[in-house]
Amino acid sequence: MEAESIYVFNGRKFIEYIDVEMFKGLIEDEIGYSDSTIGFETYYEKLIAKKPKYKKYINELLFEHILYGRLTNIYIHKIKSPFKPAKQLLLKRAEKVIDSFKNHLSASIQEMMTAEDFYLMDLINVTVDGGHFIAGFDYTEDNGIIQTMRFLVGKNIYRKRLVNKTEEVRSEYLLGGIEINFEEGYFLILNKHTTNMFDEDEEDRITSPSAFHTYMLNKIIQPLNIEPNFDSKKDQEGMSDFCKYLFNELIDDDRQNINTLTKSDIDLFGRKAAEHMKNGKKPANATQMKDFKDKVKALLLGIYIMNNYEEDDMRIKARTLDMIGYPTKISYKNAKSNRSSTGTNRATRCIANSDTIYSLLTDFENTKYLEKWSMSWFVDHNNKTNLDVVQTTIEARKKYFKVTLIAFRHFTKEIIHNVIENLNSYRDY
Repeated sequence: MEAESIYVFNGRKFIEYIDVEMFKGLIEDEIGYSDSTIGFETYYEKLIAKKPKYKKYINELLFEHILYGRLTNIYIHKIKSPFKPAKQLLLKRAEKVIDSFKNHLSASIQEMMTAEDFYLMDLINVTVDGGHFIAGFDYTEDNGIIQTMRFLVGKNIYRKRLVNKTEEVRSEYLLGGIEINFEEGYFLILNKHTTNMFDEDEEDRITSPSAFHTYMLNKIIQPLNIEPNFDSKKDQEGMSDFCKYLFNELIDDDRQNINTLTKSDIDLFGRKAAEHMKNGKKPANATQMKDFKDKVKALLLGIYIMNNYEEDDMRIKARTLDMIGYPTKISYKNAKSNRSSTGTNRATRCIANSDTIYSLLTDFENTKYLEKWSMSWFVDHNNKTNLDVVQTTIEARKKYFKVTLIAFRHFTKEIIHNVIENLNSYRDY
């Protein structure tokens, strides 16, 4: 008689990527199971024992919880179109990719890793130095056409940590994710910023988010024969348009009022000032005087904003206007290629509350390209009284387009997709 197998949670190295209480709440919402057990391993074992018919669904929820939770460095790539390979061809390529990650796993786990789908975070325990693996894979389809494909990739590395004031080196998992959206024409490479890391793999050493990004491009995206489509100038133009749109939404009503009230006085002052300079070597021309008047208007607007808006007032205004968020910091080059930066790293402080933006406003409005900026996004779209935000840094560099989620919290698929979809809507190519 065959012995009955006993389920044991074996994925303890994944736990640092899990918000235990948040996951318990998700399980309670999705399948109605509640358990106050302390310790994730015991909780998960009891969960599977109590709800065995939901095992695959529970593992899928854990897969998404990890994939979209703390992998906060997100590289966003467009796919060169058209890319609609036959389902079987794409799955054959995916199977080859999956096979290339099996070396450090037991035979029983290897058998579960098929190009249908699998979620093995509760079973995988890799101890080999630099050993890599795929912990989860799935895809969606519609009428035989693959719409999306996702991978959760891991590597066993060593990391130096301070534990009870003593420095220790521990074996940990470095995790990264890939989400490919063939329908929308983009793919994401997600990973976590990890410090004090040691990778013993001589061939594919990973010591930074950018190195992990390159690793997954080489090991997964290229074998799937997916070709990225990239235009850094259009990305920078799009981010300039997006940032200006958000800023103008916040201040345009006040700007119009200030301009209406002060236009005649500023025009008169400008004419008188120009008259005084007529005797100079070279009088001011019309373009210079227009620029002068625009800067005076911007400075007056800044004084008005600083005197009439507290920090939360501007955030409340953004919420009242049903905006998705607001910029907090910008870094750009002006027409003379001089680099300027203004704003703060505080998620709750809108750049419209920064007095320095108004002294630079005409330069910022005239710049065509925005290489790096920060933005806070409202988390709850339905409740306008909820001012909770998550901050991101957005980089449109020469070789990549990347968004980094700054807030120290566990994120969700909905938050990630909201950010990606809005950024992609301004990457018009």
